Amino acid sequence: MNSLPLVSIALASYNGEKFIQELLDSLISQTYKNIEIVVSDDCSKDGTLEILNRYPSVKVLKNEANLGFVKNFENALKETKGDYIALCDQDDVWLPEKIETLVKEIGDNSLIHSEAYLIDEDGKTISNTASSKVKRFLQNKSFLDYLKTNSVIGCTSMITKELRDAALPFPKDAPYHDWWLAICASKTGTIKYLDTPLIKYRYHASNASFNYYKSKKVFVKKSKNFYKEIYERFKPFLSFRERLILKSYTMYFFIFSRLLIKLGVFSPKNKGNAK
Repeated sequence: MNSLPLVSIALASYNGEKFIQELLDSLISQTYKNIEIVVSDDCSKDGTLEILNRYPSVKVLKNEANLGFVKNFENALKETKGDYIALCDQDDVWLPEKIETLVKEIGDNSLIHSEAYLIDEDGKTISNTASSKVKRFLQNKSFLDYLKTNSVIGCTSMITKELRDAALPFPKDAPYHDWWLAICASKTGTIKYLDTPLIKYRYHASNASFNYYKSKKVFVKKSKNFYKEIYERFKPFLSFRERLILKSYTMYFFIFSRLLIKLGVFSPKNKGNAK
């Protein structure tokens, strides 16, 4: 019997034929061997499923209708059986020691996330860090810090099954799966940042996050609803200050966001750090 804890890899795929084989090869080449790979495919129209079927050890879920990338990740997470779950994008490359390192380092934390090399569409290294602009905000953050912005790159992350259970179901209007998981982890447990690159994070125009907000109005509406659901979900566990701040987000976020957009400070159509 394998004494190592099972680690599930939850992969969301959609029209990923260009990069997904390279990714899968990097997953099955992990130095940590007690893994399962669960893929939720969101109605791919290219050769993604054909490539997935070449890997008999991979469990493939075929969505009957397109769910969108957040709900597609949720669908994969629901089917995982591991003590830990690593989140995976279809277009990255994992370093061989990624899972082994995360299992060794997670300790009693609910979520651990790492640094990443930034690569372009052709696999050329752009930067030795994917988090240089936000690195100073990655450690010792509070629940209120995570409410303001997402600083967790999902494909570098591993979570406990307890966090998965606490996070399900995802809010209907969650902008990013990794943001929601980080918020849950910061309220129900703890988060650890590991300043070691463990993946090659591919940065290109087809990243799903670039296409999340179809319009500024959609951004404002979904963001307001997201904060409202956070408030309702965690209401019994919030301090007075946290309740007050979250309530102000749900009441005034619409006006504040419109002001930022009008001033050109924020353009949601072009932002996002999760795929």
